Amino acid sequence: MKLDWTRGDKNKADKEATKQLLVSAKPALDRLSNLCYNKRSAYDKMKYAKPDYNEPAWALVQSDLNGYSRALTEIIELISSIEE
Repeated sequence: MKLDWTRGDKNKADKEATKQLLVSAKPALDRLSNLCYNKRSAYDKMKYAKPDYNEPAWALVQSDLNGYSRALTEIIELISSIEE
């Protein structure tokens, strides 16, 4: 499990409680992970589409797509790090 999940827990009991909470919520989190994966796949298709270089803000649009994809990837990795 990534340490981000228990960052801020004050003692071992708090960390164990967080771990139990995450394990019990794993089916819902797996579903969220699947939703994020599907959204990332859709945005990746947009990201790799031929850019419209005639639009003045194309670089900003591409940057936004990259950041959104990176955030979804981080969520997927956090969820997949939970051991059952």
